[in-house]
Amino acid sequence: NYPLSYYTTVIEFFTAPKRITYLASSEEEAREMFMMAQITSFYEYIKGMKVDSFIKSLMFARHMNNWMDERIRPLPNAALAYVDELVTVPTLHECVMQVYQKFVELRNQQFTATRSLRSADEVEGIDDGEALLAKLIEPYRGKFVYLDIWGSWCGPCKAALKESHELKDALKDHDIVYLYLANETSDEEWKNVIKAYNLTGDNIVHYNLPAEQQRAIEEFLQVEYFPAYKLFDKEGKLYDINADARNVGAMKIFFNKVDKKELTE
Repeated sequence: NYPLSYYTTVIEFFTAPKRITYLASSEEEAREMFMMAQITSFYEYIKGMKVDSFIKSLMFARHMNNWMDERIRPLPNAALAYVDELVTVPTLHECVMQVYQKFVELRNQQFTATRSLRSADEVEGIDDGEALLAKLIEPYRGKFVYLDIWGSWCGPCKAALKESHELKDALKDHDIVYLYLANETSDEEWKNVIKAYNLTGDNIVHYNLPAEQQRAIEEFLQVEYFPAYKLFDKEGKLYDINADARNVGAMKIFFNKVDKKELTE
């Protein structure tokens, strides 16, 4: 349990994104500023605690490791000074730096299938959700399109992505394109998640659209939770089913019915 001042600080940053955006020169920089503000808030709370240095080291080290694991990215460079100051126990400091180095290496890792990463420039100037979605799936007429809307901030999303190869293996005999759209995810985290879970291939496509465009698509599809899954037939029409990719058995049954013409494609 943290003191009221800690929660007040965090709430202030959560409820004032426009203020941060005004100070930043880009959406990406605004995200970085926001994340650093959260880390700074926790740093100030731990620093002010009336406990011995071991407890401070343990709490801050655990928080920083969790922060990196949850976001699949290294700490911002400015946060390393906080680690050096508060994590004074050598073994704990080494642990944080090992996790940090792991994600630095992931950041620097080269993609083996860059064709899976698509540019938002392909839909530049389109702001209607229905039109955006139509433009994204248009190249894949004649194939099923399995849409997965996820976010790097979403634990269940990443857990599902990590296990998504099970679904692809189960449905490998079907002509499916897997289309991934990222919600409120920085460019670095977007790429790191894709690399960490090996989410590339000839039938895998990723977009990290500007927030306004992503929001328009989600509003059109009436997305209320994450991860969100949608399945489109070979003509680009949306199936009225629960397409949850985590329920591999149900999706196998569904595609078997399509094969047997028990459902209209």
